[in-house]
Amino acid sequence: MLRYIRYIVIVIRISLAIVCFGSANQLSLAQVQIHRFERITVDDGLPMNGVNKIVQDHDGFIWFGTQDGLCRYDANSIRVFRHQDGDTTSLAGNFIQAEIITRNGTLLIGTTEGLSVYNPLTETFTNYHHDPKKPSSLAGNYIMSLYEDSKQNIWICSQEGLNIFQPGTGTMQRVFSKEQCPPFVPSVYCMNVIELPNGNMVVATRQGVWLWNTATSSIEPYHELWKATIAQGIDLQSKYVSAMYYNSQYNKLWLGTTDAGALYYDPATHQLKIFQHHPKNISTLNSNNIRDIAQERT
Repeated sequence: MLRYIRYIVIVIRISLAIVCFGSANQLSLAQVQIHRFERITVDDGLPMNGVNKIVQDHDGFIWFGTQDGLCRYDANSIRVFRHQDGDTTSLAGNFIQAEIITRNGTLLIGTTEGLSVYNPLTETFTNYHHDPKKPSSLAGNYIMSLYEDSKQNIWICSQEGLNIFQPGTGTMQRVFSKEQCPPFVPSVYCMNVIELPNGNMVVATRQGVWLWNTATSSIEPYHELWKATIAQGIDLQSKYVSAMYYNSQYNKLWLGTTDAGALYYDPATHQLKIFQHHPKNISTLNSNNIRDIAQERT
């Protein structure tokens, strides 16, 4: 299985280089010696050929998140988990947008119908859904991303808001939602979050970036970042922030937008660099529409 997993990583690295770093794809392709790829398709047991997410658990299983179920791959065969009407221990929904393996080995799956937590002993799921009458429930069922912070809290981004989830106790806290949202936050459509070294959380939405202050347990404007972007002609409050990555080595925050390219921000000095596509310069980004940002391991 390790041989196959290495191929998976190569595929992901090349894809990220092409999408996120423009002309760097030529360098990455030249450096990586690819002998062959092994394909996994519907003929091997996948419910469909499109895969949205891939994670590996602590037992070595590969989990594929598709639009028609969750697939567990052991290098020989695939088992598909799907939602079953009437079975509350089945997967919450079949359309999977997010997956995460926590540091203690728990598999969480974000679907368009809620959150599922996998129990490997019973091979069943504990599910969490939105309930407008319960402020402690999910802000929304359509989950976009999952993130684990340094305190092992899981941040759940959905189209209807943001939650903090503690897998050990099953408790859920809403940061904001349609039912409860600060007036200065124009959109509750949450894309992703990322933790800063001071413990504060950067929250990316379809309309701007916000800051979760851990000291006050409140959401607030990220004034310093806004000022830095406005100074360079970009109103971040109106931008769809689609990706984030924090470079801990250099203490820099990367942000990807759908139409303004990639932003490289220093939270300490508030310095900002903008990387965008320029048609006449092949050394720039391929596109200003950024889908994801990651750093290659050396």
